[in-house]
Amino acid sequence: MPKITFQVPNGFDKGNPANPENYVGGQANLKAVKKLLKQPGVYIWGIKDKKGKFFPLYIGIRKDIWSRIPQHYNGNAYMGASTSGLFDLNQLLANPFNFYTTTLLNFNLFWVNVNHTVANMVFMLNPPINLKDSLVYFRSSRAMNRHCTLPDITYPIHNFTHQDAFNEYNFLNGIGLTCLGGLANRMLNTKNIIRDNFYFVYAPFDGPNGIINSLLNDPQHPLNNKAVEFQAKGIYNVGRANGPGKDIAERVETATKKALEKINLYTIGEAPGALYPFEIDLTAIQNNLINVGGYVYPDNYGKAGDPSLEIPVPNYPPYY
Repeated sequence: MPKITFQVPNGFDKGNPANPENYVGGQANLKAVKKLLKQPGVYIWGIKDKKGKFFPLYIGIRKDIWSRIPQHYNGNAYMGASTSGLFDLNQLLANPFNFYTTTLLNFNLFWVNVNHTVANMVFMLNPPINLKDSLVYFRSSRAMNRHCTLPDITYPIHNFTHQDAFNEYNFLNGIGLTCLGGLANRMLNTKNIIRDNFYFVYAPFDGPNGIINSLLNDPQHPLNNKAVEFQAKGIYNVGRANGPGKDIAERVETATKKALEKINLYTIGEAPGALYPFEIDLTAIQNNLINVGGYVYPDNYGKAGDPSLEIPVPNYPPYY
């Protein structure tokens, strides 16, 4: 089974990844990381707490990983897709077990993985699910109105940009809709948490431990032919058409999401690729990865020298 090895960005602590001050040793390390990330790959981003523990929030893919990482820090703190959301991360920092196994689990089950209907929204924002206290914002006027017990016609936000929504909430707060003003403040607070504590790890296509080489070393894997094609042609995608590179990345993204779910770490957004067999190696971050799952580490987090955190994610039936 191919192993997908996630790596830590050399010298990166946390905060704005485009700021050399956030790298040990300064500008030289930033240049080195940017050079390594100028390639296709899969990445996991989230935040670090004051103890350096890493809370994964989102898994992404990119033809050029670096081109996306600063965008997440600067603009995607508000996560724009209808199947993504912005959550009050103070709750995550205060109680990671509850956040991952209740808030994000239910959001994925009852919004990301279902039709976005009024009935599903009402169910999600009321008992027994009741994400009202956890869910801050996602792209739906009805969600915000129902969050604040307002008629649907009160605030037709639809597809406003996130900053517009923030300003609009404050405006509506000023004319008496105080619930929306409170949500604006929570949005800003969460953005600040991401700004100050942003962190990511990545699995690159290139290199001896890269995704492509891992697939090439397993001739029986269903994606081996895609890896051969990518190695020969280097095609990630052309226009809106998927190439072998994007096909591979989407399937690794899905496997990574499933691997994190095995240890009860639920991430925001959909993973569109079909589930193919991989082994997801999170050894590089296991001692700082927040552990709310079934993998037991000493002291609940892990120590140097612990067994490697390699999570098998097979498809069914097995391909061997």
